[in-house]
This record gives sequence, structure tokens and C-alpha cells, in this order.
Amino acid sequence: MAYQLFGPGWSSCGTWTADRRTNIIAYQLDLAWVLGFLAGVGYMGGEKKLDPLQGLDSHAVAAWIDNYCQRYPLQKIADAAAAFLTAHPR
Repeated sequence: MAYQLFGPGWSSCGTWTADRRTNIIAYQLDLAWVLGFLAGVGYMGGEKKLDPLQGLDSHAVAAWIDNYCQRYPLQKIADAAAAFLTAHPR
């Protein structure tokens, strides 16, 4: 990674999936981290006009991350957020 990473982004996708099922508070923190990451990209989008959250709500993002994390449980939540960005550059 080319940036400093703190918080739930360091956790694995397996943790995301487990939190989603059994620990709503931890899951809300995981989701807040992803949404903050993506909002930050939108804020810094500058001339490229990147806005990965355009036209989406948190449920749509969570569902996309759910699918990614089920496929790649050993990846980090930050990797899932980066993959979302690649798939939704808008």
C-alpha cells in the first residue's frame, strides 16, 4: 500500500464477514471505515472527478463488499475498498 493505514481497514475480509454476522458494533465500524475511505477518495478526486459513492447508498456498498469478502476472505478490508473503487470510479 502506498498510504498509511489505520483502523478496521487492516482487518481481514474474514473478519468483515464474521462481524457482519455476529458483532453489529464491530461491523458498523468496519462499514464506517470503508465509507470514509471511499468518501475521502471522492473528496480528493480533483480533476479526475472521482466519486465512487455517486448514486449509491451504504447498503449497496456493504453488499458489494460482502460479495468481495466472501470470495477473498484473506484479503484486507482496505483491499476490498480499493477493489470497489476500481469497479466504481465514477
